[in-house]
Parts: sequence; C-alpha cells; structure tokens
Amino acid sequence: MSDLQRGDPGGAVLTGAGYNGAVLSIKGSGFSGFSGSVTVEVNGTPVAPPLKAKVKGDTKIKIAGSASDLNVKSGFNRARVIGDNKRSNELVFSN
Repeated sequence: MSDLQRGDPGGAVLTGAGYNGAVLSIKGSGFSGFSGSVTVEVNGTPVAPPLKAKVKGDTKIKIAGSASDLNVKSGFNRARVIGDNKRSNELVFSN
C-alpha cells in the first residue's frame, strides 16, 4: 500500500484497503465525523454511490459488490474517500 497523494485538510486518512471477492474494506481514521453522505472512489471512479458504503465507526468502511461493480482490477488499485466535500489521501492497494 502506498499514499500517493495527500488529502484535503480535515479529510479522512486512509491506512489500508483490501478486497476479498465480495467486500471492499477500507481502514483509516476520520470516518465518523462525516455529516453527510460518503463517496468512495476506486481507480478514479465513484463506486459508492451507487453502491452503499457502510461506515463502521471511525476506522472502517465496507462496500459489498463484485469486482466489476467496485471497479477493482487485478493488481494495484487506488482508493479515496470523500466526505463533507473533503478528500482523503489516495491509497494504493493490491488485489
């Protein structure tokens, strides 16, 4: 995993991500402070919405879906979370 780009001040901080064939899990901090909806981008494409991102406390987000629905490719992928119009850092994870 690698942090390619810093996020916005006050944005979430991503520390890990993985896809198990059914669920994309994103770990980090700052998720519980979002007052509105959360957008998750994978490889530059918003995947939630349309899929539903489930925020689990301050440190985890889970999204169920196929690799195609989540835009997860074989090899390296990029993830970013946007909440309250603030972008997280962009995290690279391997699938």
